[in-house]
Amino acid sequence: REEAIVRLVPSAGHVVRYYVYAYEAGSLKELFGVEKTTDAALKLGDSPGILLEKTSALAPNNPSCCTDNFRIRTYKWSADEQTFKVIDEQLEPNPQASTT
Repeated sequence: REEAIVRLVPSAGHVVRYYVYAYEAGSLKELFGVEKTTDAALKLGDSPGILLEKTSALAPNNPSCCTDNFRIRTYKWSADEQTFKVIDEQLEPNPQASTT
């Protein structure tokens, strides 16, 4: 089956939405959908059925523009449950974060 990741970014506001669809039997079926209020990115992993999500992990003292860390979530497709499940979550330092 064919699948696609669709990312929607509004012209105003800060909500980022992305969805994963499958094309089955002549129609689209939503497999996964997320709404985030921070910058977010979703990409395919190196293995089949893996998605990688990168979002800002804001600390209480971080302005919304300038996170010290990113949260990396790994999702894996569960054929039994017909959804993506989080299998790993890590923090990654932002190399452009202020160190002062």
